[in-house]
Amino acid sequence: MGSGCQKSPACAIYATTKWLDCSSPGWKALVWGNYKAIMPVTVKQKFGIPYLVQPAFTQRLGIFSSTEVSDEIRSCFISALKQKYPFAEICVNDVFKMFPGVLERKNYILNLNRPYSEITNEYKESLKQVLKQVTLKGNLILRKSQHTEQAVGFFKELNGSKINLTAFDYVKIKNAAKVFSPENAFVYEVYNIDQILLSTALYFKFENRLYKITAATSVGGALKKRIIL
Repeated sequence: MGSGCQKSPACAIYATTKWLDCSSPGWKALVWGNYKAIMPVTVKQKFGIPYLVQPAFTQRLGIFSSTEVSDEIRSCFISALKQKYPFAEICVNDVFKMFPGVLERKNYILNLNRPYSEITNEYKESLKQVLKQVTLKGNLILRKSQHTEQAVGFFKELNGSKINLTAFDYVKIKNAAKVFSPENAFVYEVYNIDQILLSTALYFKFENRLYKITAATSVGGALKKRIIL
């Protein structure tokens, strides 16, 4: 589905075949006309009853089209979903924002096509002070690596008890990191001068956007009041 998604202004990594094959094995899709519009459908079953569920680490799906999605297409897709799936709890793109019952959530996007000095000027003063302290002391080491399994494990260790994810969910995101090339799935990690890991963040790259999928900072890093990644 990668090429079809890439023609859509709303395209995201979550709608690519590579991502869906890993995050929701056996996923299906609704198609309008000759692939004029496509909607990935992520299905599970309970007691033999199919229902729609949001895959772990997948922010949003929805309808993807190279042209504006009409009310007719939206209504047709929703009607088809209601006929096949009695229950759904999914996150969709803003194609659905005008429909009743849809709860809108904010999506923060940081534009990186500006000089770093301009970006940091918009930071909160508290964050500016933290960055200044870290820069002056120079006792942190930032590395880019392919330690994707370590990053996922670090995230699970520090945050696993706070979120409702299964062991298989972590396996799937590890598999996704393997499927994407090293240029498109990588980790930034921070160590102290004793080579102790303080923070990690797993990033995926698709088209002109970076997606931060997991991030975790150890107690040691947090106690020092350092916002690292």
